[in-house]
Amino acid sequence: MNKRRNNFNILSPSEDQVQRVSNFLDGLGKNINAQGPIAYKRMVFQITIDIISIDNLKEVNSNKNPLTDIFHMASFDYKNCAEEFAIDLIDSVFFVERIKLNKGRNLYEIFFKNQSKLVLEDIARCTLILDELADEKLGKYEGWKIKRIGNHDWRNYI
Repeated sequence: MNKRRNNFNILSPSEDQVQRVSNFLDGLGKNINAQGPIAYKRMVFQITIDIISIDNLKEVNSNKNPLTDIFHMASFDYKNCAEEFAIDLIDSVFFVERIKLNKGRNLYEIFFKNQSKLVLEDIARCTLILDELADEKLGKYEGWKIKRIGNHDWRNYI
């Protein structure tokens, strides 16, 4: 999935996108710096991905902020870690679709979804929580996608 990263201009976002990342982080409050420099950089990266993805999606989709299914994926080295992650999702707004072993990657992948509006506040808060939860369970949050927007199968993978 990391190969998809090349489709985005992540390394040099526009000034507008940088400002939107800054504004979003300012809105989260003081607790950001307390999480340490690595966590902060991961947050900035994830929010940048979300902003660029939503911007690209708006170019494809003419509907404004429809409530839609957001499909997510996370990967884990160990099945029990993937199962613990799934258990944590059960009590939330997420619906776990399946856990499967990807033999090519030698990872357990968990696929799940939720409904959300395609706005930064909803998407980024969700992805930041999922990234942190996957990290706690020794896994990696891989990203999200929207199915069938017009003639496109549009994806955001990180």
